[in-house]
Amino acid sequence: MESVLSTPSRPLVRFRLHRSDDLNRYDKVYLYCDTQEVLGLDIREDMSKGDAVDWRWSDVLAFRPGPWMRDLIEIAAYIEVNFWKEVNERHDADVMARASKIRLPK
Repeated sequence: MESVLSTPSRPLVRFRLHRSDDLNRYDKVYLYCDTQEVLGLDIREDMSKGDAVDWRWSDVLAFRPGPWMRDLIEIAAYIEVNFWKEVNERHDADVMARASKIRLPK
């Protein structure tokens, strides 16, 4: 299965998912700036970890430095900040729920 994420004028990301028999999924992801391929990665997902899975890159297939790199870094920073914000919010809610169940003697 090949998928393409795009704007009306051009493809931005093209990827193809390959499944294996060993609880791994493999993929090749290509990023485009205008019509030029600027980054290609082999990525892998270890599905044996259940809900804790995430994709890891294993090889660089293409790399063309340029101004697009600044945009990618900004996107990564936005994802990172929001990830930790969500983790902290869940942690705070858990702490408050546990604290509400504490009853001190009078």
